[in-house]
Amino acid sequence: MRPLIALKNTLKPGSIALALALMLLTTICHAQHNVVYWNGDSTYLQTLATSYYTDVIVDFVTPDQNCDLSWGGSTPNGGLPSDIGTSIQTLHNAGKNVLVSFGGSDVQSWQYASCAGNVQNLVSQITGIVAANDFNGADIDFEDTNAFLNSWDPNYSGYDGVQFLVQLTIGLYGQLPQGQNIITHAPQSPYWYPVGDPKAEGFNWALSAGNGGPYTYIFLNTRAYTPTPVPMISWINNQFYENPVDDQDDATKVSTYEDISHITGPDRLLLGVIIDNSTEGYISSGWVWQDVVQPLQTYSTTTFGLPFGGVMAWDYADDVNVWGYWWGVEAGEALGIPAPRAEKLVPGNFQAGPRAHAGPSAHAGPSKRHSRCGAGTKNECPAGLLPGPGR
Repeated sequence: MRPLIALKNTLKPGSIALALALMLLTTICHAQHNVVYWNGDSTYLQTLATSYYTDVIVDFVTPDQNCDLSWGGSTPNGGLPSDIGTSIQTLHNAGKNVLVSFGGSDVQSWQYASCAGNVQNLVSQITGIVAANDFNGADIDFEDTNAFLNSWDPNYSGYDGVQFLVQLTIGLYGQLPQGQNIITHAPQSPYWYPVGDPKAEGFNWALSAGNGGPYTYIFLNTRAYTPTPVPMISWINNQFYENPVDDQDDATKVSTYEDISHITGPDRLLLGVIIDNSTEGYISSGWVWQDVVQPLQTYSTTTFGLPFGGVMAWDYADDVNVWGYWWGVEAGEALGIPAPRAEKLVPGNFQAGPRAHAGPSAHAGPSKRHSRCGAGTKNECPAGLLPGPGR
């Protein structure tokens, strides 16, 4: 096990170590999650009712230059299918949570900057979409890495990404309806590490101060006190891929997970995997369970007395039959999730159109990978979920 030099050993009493200790006193028993991102149309979304997935995240709603999720009224309902509520109800009837995701790697700095100047407006729009379609909550997939940098860095985005996400999370926590107030985030692993740690990949974070990276600050500053601190973030869909320093092999993934779990607790930290075998960080399902998940399940219970949070897959379009195995089925069985039916139906395997996987940014470090369907044209997207206009 790698010594937690970057995080654990730099945490003095009164900081993250104490915060975690308080969190453990008010632990909520979380079931293991089997999460998948979905960018297909509403008809095929219903097929997930017979899958092993416990939680489905529909991606993405994105802002225009005025932080308008409807893009000036041209994409009502945030660009989501008007009838998506029917499919969501089908998934609810099967006992599944369905969230809507804001962001993705296609969103540019100027779009986020427009929202950072009026966070309450953004909160109201996301809340409206959640309520109108009966989503169980919202996911935040923020990948404007340069918004976390010091203002003197030439690559700085021009607005404070940390404060934006803190305010957005607190706003959603206070405004989402009861029963529809799950809040998740999908950060990349380097975001948790302080400046100077190799796993921070050379970034000059504005908020580091020896206690972790920008997401350490975000997580610890979005807690409700009842009276002990309870995170507003229900769980973290952390991306353990496309950042080789943090996830290049099984042992590195395990080490990185252990590091981050000392901030979040393992019950709120999901192992995000890429199921496209052409992407860095991919590991076949069999090896994931044997070399990563099983060790982390043992680690979570022996170190914290808490369950392992589960897994997240990007994304369902890649959940195809590989030598007789489907990722969702393998994940569900490995996590002990009951079969959806006695005959263990496998996913419908709807194939969305090709997705744009953005390459590494000009500034060395995390690459952007959570892209909405298509590369910016409607022809590359499945019917019913289209990218916003004018991009």
